[in-house]
Amino acid sequence: MKQFDAILFDCDGVLVDSEPVSMRALDVFLARYGKACAPDWGHRMVGRRAHDNAKTMIESFDLPLSIEQTIAEHRQLIFELVEREAEAMPYADQIIRWLNQQQISIAVATSSPRPYLTMVLQKFGWNDCFGATVTGEEVANGKPAPDIFLRAAELLGVMAKASLVLEDSPQGVQAGLAAEATVYAVPNSVTKYLEFPPVAKYASLAEVLTELQANR
Repeated sequence: MKQFDAILFDCDGVLVDSEPVSMRALDVFLARYGKACAPDWGHRMVGRRAHDNAKTMIESFDLPLSIEQTIAEHRQLIFELVEREAEAMPYADQIIRWLNQQQISIAVATSSPRPYLTMVLQKFGWNDCFGATVTGEEVANGKPAPDIFLRAAELLGVMAKASLVLEDSPQGVQAGLAAEATVYAVPNSVTKYLEFPPVAKYASLAEVLTELQANR
């Protein structure tokens, strides 16, 4: 395995076990308007920006809301549930701390908004762990476009193509590949059923950490 100049993490589903909570928030949100979705409907929203997801929800369920109203209400539900209930993914803290010890540059590149990312970093004690953080609202195009990973690499002072991207969703994997980075897919309980582009797949961050340590 080649050495990487930086590791670029997605947040939800990679560092934080938030996907099941987000799916529950979707059910609660739709129920307020007398709507319901199939258990796997929310999978299409994983890894996308709030604006794109709000547009999809309004069109799919004929919601009597604007995009801005949908974003605000749905986002607040997710924020509250994640802050109260979500846990770190297994070995998330260990891989972050090890990379810090090895002085390997790391960044978070998430489709989620800045206040949410700030809450997550504070909740798990990761405020000072990342050399750069980028959210979906801070780039022109969301995943699967490469913008967010290109920006994260730029902030770290490295080339994206010399970086490793860790992603849990097909949209995120596509974004990493479009940035010409090496991409490892680390699917979770929600995304493991989705169809991924042909990249290396890992069952957990523990496997990724073991490989990184073996090649250091």
